[in-house]
Amino acid sequence: MFLPPRKPLLALTAITIVLLAFAAAHSKSGATPASTGLEGRETLRVYCDGANISVPTEMVREIVHYWIHSVEGTPIIEHYIIRNGTLILVEAEAQSFGAGHPYNSEEIGGNETRFENGMIVYTAWYPIGDRLEILGNKDYNASITIVTIDGGRVVCAPFVHAIIEVVEDGRP
Repeated sequence: MFLPPRKPLLALTAITIVLLAFAAAHSKSGATPASTGLEGRETLRVYCDGANISVPTEMVREIVHYWIHSVEGTPIIEHYIIRNGTLILVEAEAQSFGAGHPYNSEEIGGNETRFENGMIVYTAWYPIGDRLEILGNKDYNASITIVTIDGGRVVCAPFVHAIIEVVEDGRP
């Protein structure tokens, strides 16, 4: 679901409501990470134009980054997972072999390039590390969607600057 760029307050309000509901459903009353024995566990943190989102990594199925290519003007959809504290690009979709796009999956550590629903789909296994910073502009039309294992979705959209990182609980 993409929220219109003219309503950033609505987007932040929606994110806040989803996060409050998520926190209420997954927290113990008044508990802190130090008091629940969560040391050594990991958290996905997303900083998105002022919104701060935190989700335990064991609750994350995938992270989806959607954006519009600045030269081609076509959508790009990137799918990431988290393994052992590392963000890994596992699939990317594009409408063309445009500027800066790989020409096959092998260029990004994958093994398959296919055409599906009008998109070029690259499979990949491309480790990013524990932090990914995304810079765009107002025409970037970007969104980040965190898909949880129970099918829930937390969406940050639109944004110009975002940081996605995996941190060990207890680390600021």
